Amino acid sequence: MKSRRIKIGLTLLAIVLGTVGYFAYSILNALNHLPEAYAAWDTGGLLVEYMNRHDDHWPHSWEDLAQMVKNSDVRVMLRGLNRDDAAQYVRSLDQTIWVDWNFDPQNTNAAVIVSPKSGGKFVLLWEDPNEMVREHLKCRASTRPISKP
Repeated sequence: MKSRRIKIGLTLLAIVLGTVGYFAYSILNALNHLPEAYAAWDTGGLLVEYMNRHDDHWPHSWEDLAQMVKNSDVRVMLRGLNRDDAAQYVRSLDQTIWVDWNFDPQNTNAAVIVSPKSGGKFVLLWEDPNEMVREHLKCRASTRPISKP
């Protein structure tokens, strides 16, 4: 009888420790990916802002985005910015985020436009930068006058 209680107690303890461990790992993993989530969100906003200002042309590099930020009043709030130099912050996004600089805004079928620099998918996102770009292009396509051949 006593050994049965000990087995039940140890089983319950293992379940509790496993559950607490799982939640602790999930929280730490999310905290570890917060900078990447902000960088992805900022990148999506910057790409959309660049297209707004350049008749839906796609930027060629991070430098194009940095110049846009440096030379104007960008309406995009840079959430990951924690220093005064916004252009330098934009250039630093290259360390975390990969952008397909060859993306053609006329062909929105590209599967991945923005991804983590490490490859794969984003672990944590506030807003998907790929969807931000696609939604922008979709909205712009529906509001532009139809060109006649």
